[in-house]
Amino acid sequence: RISHDLRTPINGIQGYINMAAHHPDDLALQISCRDKAAIALHTLLDIVNNVLDMSKLESSAIDLEQRSFSLSATLQEVSAVIEPQAAERGIRYEAPTEAPLSNVRLIGSPNHLQRILCNLAGNAVKYGRSGGYVRLGSRVLSHSEGCVTVEFTCEDNGIGMSEEFQKHLFEPFAQELLDARSTYGGTGLGMPIAKALIDAMGGTIEFTSRQGEGTTYYITLPFEVD
Repeated sequence: RISHDLRTPINGIQGYINMAAHHPDDLALQISCRDKAAIALHTLLDIVNNVLDMSKLESSAIDLEQRSFSLSATLQEVSAVIEPQAAERGIRYEAPTEAPLSNVRLIGSPNHLQRILCNLAGNAVKYGRSGGYVRLGSRVLSHSEGCVTVEFTCEDNGIGMSEEFQKHLFEPFAQELLDARSTYGGTGLGMPIAKALIDAMGGTIEFTSRQGEGTTYYITLPFEVD
């Protein structure tokens, strides 16, 4: 599966380069080929990153950070990644302008938190419908001295999942639709990686989904208060 996933964007990049080389004086074609090659390159990079992350997780080689960070800043970084993707597919992306604990710094692994949320929201966009929505939210579940538990939600009204496939959602390479790779650009690694990272961070993930109606994820993660 991975060998096929890698060949597809590589062949695309090669094709666009060759096409541009054969028409050096066609500026519009040069721009089009460059833009499409960049999209294929992004897909290739995403696949490689997922494979490397999955390899690290399977060998327990993932290194979680323990550093001070701003939850608000991390959520803004997620929005900066997801919002353009949603706009390109005609999907409304909604996220709170101000996160909980905006005046408090936490201690944890912000890069891995960002990866988890980008995987979830990115999947919601990928399998969403034009004119639909993706909503990312967060709230404090508990806040005691020195420790806080935050719940993150990701809700969409996309294609959803069948009850049978829901049993396999967190299995590597699992995809419900046979044409998911070509139609949606999925690899089936985003959710297993998110689940493994959440487990490593001492959190939980649950979800509800109905085929044809959408999916909502509920992630809880503990953090120390700086």
